[in-house]
Amino acid sequence: MGVRRLRKFIKQNQGLMKDLELCGTKLVIDGNNLLYHLFDASGTDYLHGGDYMQYAAQVQAFFQTLQSCHVSPFIVFDGGHDPGDLRLQKRLSRAKDRIADVERLKTVPPLLIYEVFRQVVDNFGIPFVVCDLYADHDAAVLANDMSCPLLSFDSDFFVFKLQHGLIPFETLDMNVVYKMEDHTGSSKTYLKCKIYFSDALSRFFPRLGSDAVILMVTLLGNDHITRDLLYDFYRSLRLGPARIPLKFERKETDILKLFNWLLEQEDLTTAIDEVIQRTRNPEKRAEVRAAIMTSIDQYTLEPLKCKFRLSEHFDDHAQKRDVKSYEGNAIPEWVKRWHETGKISMVLQNIIVLRRNIFMSQMEDIRSMSSYRCAVPIRRILYGIVTSSDSDPNRRIKEIDRDGQNVEEMYLAPATGVPKLCEIPNLTIYERQTMFLETLGLHPTLLRNLPDDAKLLTSVIRFVFHNSQTSMDENHVHAMLCCLFAINIKLQVEDMKGFGLSMIKEVISGRASGELEDNMEYINVFLGQERRADKRHTRINVIHAFAQYQACFMAAFDLNQILMCPFPNVNPAEIIHGTLLHNMYLEFERKSSPDHRVNELLHGLPELSELYNKMLSLILS
Repeated sequence: MGVRRLRKFIKQNQGLMKDLELCGTKLVIDGNNLLYHLFDASGTDYLHGGDYMQYAAQVQAFFQTLQSCHVSPFIVFDGGHDPGDLRLQKRLSRAKDRIADVERLKTVPPLLIYEVFRQVVDNFGIPFVVCDLYADHDAAVLANDMSCPLLSFDSDFFVFKLQHGLIPFETLDMNVVYKMEDHTGSSKTYLKCKIYFSDALSRFFPRLGSDAVILMVTLLGNDHITRDLLYDFYRSLRLGPARIPLKFERKETDILKLFNWLLEQEDLTTAIDEVIQRTRNPEKRAEVRAAIMTSIDQYTLEPLKCKFRLSEHFDDHAQKRDVKSYEGNAIPEWVKRWHETGKISMVLQNIIVLRRNIFMSQMEDIRSMSSYRCAVPIRRILYGIVTSSDSDPNRRIKEIDRDGQNVEEMYLAPATGVPKLCEIPNLTIYERQTMFLETLGLHPTLLRNLPDDAKLLTSVIRFVFHNSQTSMDENHVHAMLCCLFAINIKLQVEDMKGFGLSMIKEVISGRASGELEDNMEYINVFLGQERRADKRHTRINVIHAFAQYQACFMAAFDLNQILMCPFPNVNPAEIIHGTLLHNMYLEFERKSSPDHRVNELLHGLPELSELYNKMLSLILS
């Protein structure tokens, strides 16, 4: 894309950016962009499916650092996919690339990091919103409305005219600087970074003004206009010496030719006309013009174009939106509200509006069936609820998933006889809990003596154990249970705020950390193994089994949300640690019985031992 080439060009020309001391300001943040870059920066394990506890700590540290510099973040997430399928081919290409990455054991983002990130943000009380579609345009308008800079790694923001600038994520130094103010004797804390304003580049083209950057990116090619359409235009341009004082790489001759050509243009209209005239085939000219205008429109920040003003959302006066279902039916207001506030998965909007669900492969065994297949029975119920307002009795949801090394389309019939979305708020919590548990194969009476979070986790682990596409044994179950108990003991000992399952916190919250030394010693044995874990000592079949666990957890989590959370939300960081799961399973497999290790973990905690055994009995039944 042209924007990526522009970003590289700006990186070569650091003088286009200014130094900034980031402090005492609001800051709009591109949420989807940030969550993945914090994963990359965290250095946490990906090979075993995700060590979410470390990732959650990284996210917490990031926002604590912003708070220490009096920076008030506002986070904007992408929503559903574009109904026009503009980027569908790109997503399919990414799905194919992801399969290749999994096969080569390359870095793959864990399945549940969005939910970990979102819940950390929620715990901090940081304002955030989920857009209907892609967030770029709305986030840029929000930054202008709030008179503050925007933080992102996304190249698109180099094009938008952000009145208070763009902070490229890679320029942000997270080491807090303490500075004494000489004239007052007071001190301030800030973060060093670079800030970019679009006029830093457009000033070289005074006749075109701010239109220069938008036209530049358009003619370099993007999602809306391919380089094939512009072949004649570039063929007609001549290469000459640079006429502006910027650095150009030798291989980037197209950028140099384009810049020199832009210097000759009087205004945007005549520049577009000239591009059209240089297109040799008259029948192709209308297509070229339409593509150029679509691209220019995409990067033009006109607030009136926004159907939904994010600034109004943060002021609690959000406009009503007009998102419709696949058949054009109205979506209940509670669903729109829960989508916008992140209380239901953004994937559900794709199912409601597009009847489509695209699965990105997680770390798993490519030779085995996709880990997502394990959760089909849960998704049938989920699809039945979210498409219930549509009348087509033969409706199907297109699932795009891995089949071997290929990306394939499959169609899944939603369940019938389920409540409609508009009926969910009228159901009692018992009715919603019953529907959730029966979907996962349990009746509520069997779980009546368990805490609510234990009911949810027991039902998910039991479901994956009995529905696994690859063989699972009791050692897998012990690993899943030991992992979540170990994580929560560690969370309480380290006093990680905002985390911990209530079923475990209630038992150990009053204990001194010294009372749990033996338990932590056991946990640290496996955390020590974590540091030694690498590709040579990794069992991909074990990882695949727990990938199914994550896929089922995600489907069950989505079902719980669309039923308006009859069970409390559980943060994946509280239950899943890929390396611990892998290493615990291998340890249990080597022993004739895992009972000894379980007793070590829960030594001196009889209430937790009793809870563990209750959950184990129900799961294996």
